[in-house]
Amino acid sequence: MADCRPDEYSQLAPYYDFLLGPFILPVRGEICRLASSRQFESVLDICCGTGEQCLMLSSLGFEVTGVDLSPGMIEVAKRNARGRVRFFREDAASLHFVDSSFDCAVISFALHEKEEDTRGRILREALRVVRKPGVLIIADFITPRGFLPKMAGGFVHVVERGAGRQHYRNFRDFMKRGALQGILPTYDLKLYRMKKLLFRNVAVVLAGT
Repeated sequence: MADCRPDEYSQLAPYYDFLLGPFILPVRGEICRLASSRQFESVLDICCGTGEQCLMLSSLGFEVTGVDLSPGMIEVAKRNARGRVRFFREDAASLHFVDSSFDCAVISFALHEKEEDTRGRILREALRVVRKPGVLIIADFITPRGFLPKMAGGFVHVVERGAGRQHYRNFRDFMKRGALQGILPTYDLKLYRMKKLLFRNVAVVLAGT
């Protein structure tokens, strides 16, 4: 899943969408649906990876900007976008944009692989650069409930473990803290809408202050 650290995804970038795109397409579609349900004009995709989510949003008429720290991901994103989306290589925890630059920010499959402090800084930066009342669309893992979701959750653990020791350590910490639903109150974020997907192991939420 898309990260903002510079070295981890450069080798994966050319194959990222081929390998993972079909699995996360429902998530990307729900993000587009939520964004379209509000009167947003400008959207910032934080940890945008190869920019596929940005392109989907752009095709719906949104003015889209993407940021990611991986040079490989940004290179692929710029090549695919052909000028339709602005992309910047930078740290999601220290964005260059001025306050209230966007109507909404999207964070997709990025928080679970960060250390707790970094998660907080990314969320605070996201809220800083969006206009009040501060609306975020976040997609990430949730705690599975029930037999089939837990079985699917076992596969998620296999994939996350394969992403590296630090990645998996951060993922486990994220899940121990209640996953996506658990961390929102930590940063005073209110849950407005939620759609569970991928055998109820992932949720796309609309949250704000």
